[in-house]
Amino acid sequence: MNQQTKIALQQLARGFNDPQLDAQRVFRQLLQAMARPGQIVPIDRLPEAPEPLCGGAAALALTLFDLDTPIWLDEALCATASDYLAFHTGAPVTAEIGDAAFVLVADGRQLPDLGKVALGDAEYPERAATIIVQVEGLRIDAGHRLRGPGILGHVDITVDGLAPEFWSALQANRRRFPLGFDAMLVAGDMVLGLPRTVVVDKTEA
Repeated sequence: MNQQTKIALQQLARGFNDPQLDAQRVFRQLLQAMARPGQIVPIDRLPEAPEPLCGGAAALALTLFDLDTPIWLDEALCATASDYLAFHTGAPVTAEIGDAAFVLVADGRQLPDLGKVALGDAEYPERAATIIVQVEGLRIDAGHRLRGPGILGHVDITVDGLAPEFWSALQANRRRFPLGFDAMLVAGDMVLGLPRTVVVDKTEA
């Protein structure tokens, strides 16, 4: 099997086993992650997906994307996953990151300019983008301290495979509230929700 054929088969991966029920279950898990920032939530309905799109990020995409949600994909995902996402979700791909309702990044060490994503406006803050970033690992450990709604006191997390500028962007994002993007970090089958309400401080390892 040549590489071109292999990529074509990946792009036609079937996705969820039961699209409706699996998407409903993933949506409930996502709600838990966003309502409890700092809680690392397992996703237990993982679709088939073309590399480098991991199962957890694919599950979020198949749950959240639709015909009315323009998406921005980084270069790696444009090359391998755009047909897959178009087939399963119908979401249109946009070349302008500022026009996207969802931003999907394959490698957290290679982030786009998060200063250009949609932040909503005073009348429609819900029009802000949601950023989904794949990372190497998530664990409860000293690294960054999260505070804010949904967190009792604080929680310390460490994220492997994430560029430092993400945290600076998240801190700047919080200062724009109620405007600002929401973020989800995904490592394999685990997701960490970071809504625009979260406050981030650096901790000592």
